[in-house]
Amino acid sequence: MVGDWTTLTETQEKVDHEASTLAAFYLDVSRYPEPHRGRLQNDPRRYTREVIDVAWPEQQKGIVPRGNVANVADLANDLAAFEPASEEQKTLHRETYDRFNELVERRRSRLLGVTAGLSSACGGSFTSGR
Repeated sequence: MVGDWTTLTETQEKVDHEASTLAAFYLDVSRYPEPHRGRLQNDPRRYTREVIDVAWPEQQKGIVPRGNVANVADLANDLAAFEPASEEQKTLHRETYDRFNELVERRRSRLLGVTAGLSSACGGSFTSGR
């Protein structure tokens, strides 16, 4: 029971960190000029819907979600398409890329948490493939 509680707490922390990073990313891209702003704001919205509607239900079943890869790729592509025109935009763009990389790390941590929870629940007989 203690192990289950610890896993639940760790999972909640991972989800909270990912959500906080996504919210900060959204605030960053809200400072971009149009038309980039619209695309960069739409990408996190789609990402969030995918996590809520697909990933979380799969995780609750012990399934490592494989979706959202396209949404992450869209985020990366839309960021790469922006060409900063001023020093202020260059700074914002660097910070936004840092935030994007943090989001990818947080996502990966959440996904690895699914297999880590299974590993401890199975007495260590399940490996995460790392």
